[in-house]
Amino acid sequence: MDPSAADPLSLSKIDPLLTEDPAVEQARNRHILACVEKKGHRWTPPPLAARQTVRGLLAPRPLSVSDARARGYAWPAGAGEAGAPREDPKVGELVHGSMESGWASGEWLGVSLQKANGGCEAESLSAFYGSVSDGIVATSVPPGALGPTVHQVLEDEGVKEIRADWAACMKKSGETRYGAPEALQSEMEMGRKNDRELAVKDATCRESVKFEPRMEKLLAQYLTPLLQKREADFQALREIRERGNKRAQER
Repeated sequence: MDPSAADPLSLSKIDPLLTEDPAVEQARNRHILACVEKKGHRWTPPPLAARQTVRGLLAPRPLSVSDARARGYAWPAGAGEAGAPREDPKVGELVHGSMESGWASGEWLGVSLQKANGGCEAESLSAFYGSVSDGIVATSVPPGALGPTVHQVLEDEGVKEIRADWAACMKKSGETRYGAPEALQSEMEMGRKNDRELAVKDATCRESVKFEPRMEKLLAQYLTPLLQKREADFQALREIRERGNKRAQER
């Protein structure tokens, strides 16, 4: 599309739709807890899910100079990323249901996911969102459904230019091994390395070539047509989320 026609607010319009509202998530966890306790068992709610963003669906992870100096490539664990205690199988079946209880599916933007019916989690989805299917859409589907559109950006010539500018900057600092920041970041994570000096060079070059603003501008070019073409689907998701928020406030 014409870059000038891209909506610069497209990312901020979509970001809130990627993750369930924390207040609703907490209310649903209380509902699940009460449901499990009624059946004579105990359940420990997991940490709240990490907040997702459209930009976060793409590698590399954003890295500021201040964060690089403070942590290098050692990102702090987000909510929901810490290792949860092992769940008792019986409690797990009470929460998540079983294959024998049947399945419900939720579909959005052509992508569908399934969850087992019959468990306390499915009961909570129905209680807050009106149906298990709508609850699946509200809590699980959006990141995967947006993935194909978001990843088209990686094939854009603009991304190749950004990577080339970053690589040229890194070369000036004495680093010639990497053609893109995601390759460097992947090496650090796969090898469990944390070269703080290299992280600062990486972040400094990203800042120098305006890596994040340029990536977000490209994302807006791809997301704007999607928002326009599938406005009815986005509005339906907003309404499902609003229903959940309203019911959470009532409890």
